[in-house]
Amino acid sequence: MPEKPEHEPKKKPRKGPKHPDDLPPSNGNGKRCNEEEERRRLRRVMALIVGGSGRLEIHHIASQEGWGLHLRSVQDYMVKARKEINLVVDKRREDFLSDVLSRRILMFATAMQNGDVKTALAADDSFAELLGLFPPKATKADVSVSQTPKGPPLSDAEFETILARSTDE
Repeated sequence: MPEKPEHEPKKKPRKGPKHPDDLPPSNGNGKRCNEEEERRRLRRVMALIVGGSGRLEIHHIASQEGWGLHLRSVQDYMVKARKEINLVVDKRREDFLSDVLSRRILMFATAMQNGDVKTALAADDSFAELLGLFPPKATKADVSVSQTPKGPPLSDAEFETILARSTDE
């Protein structure tokens, strides 16, 4: 039977900067919050995300506000917040579309009053695209480059014959 060593070897400390997951909790109190506080935090994270904040900035703000969270917990709040944001957008999609279309109409009218034809056309194109008035644009997958004809090129007479057949159909 092999003998157990008298003491465990010491782990070497990690060199270099700390990994974000190793950051201490925001304030270290480690207390769980109630449902009302969790909902308030979720709304706060939603507002920060909509405002353009990233996870480290949100973690810093959570620390300043005394949430007592590790970075991983802040990321969990961010996942929940993004789901909530998507639900709101899905529920109000028609309202949002109406708002965007109204702004395009105003941009078009203002541009025309100012004689800015380029901006007016851009607003008009954007308006039509949002309504789906244009046919779908071809993608790389729609265009086949491997189907090039093999053999000698068509003569003018052959081309005219094929063209006549396709217009007769």
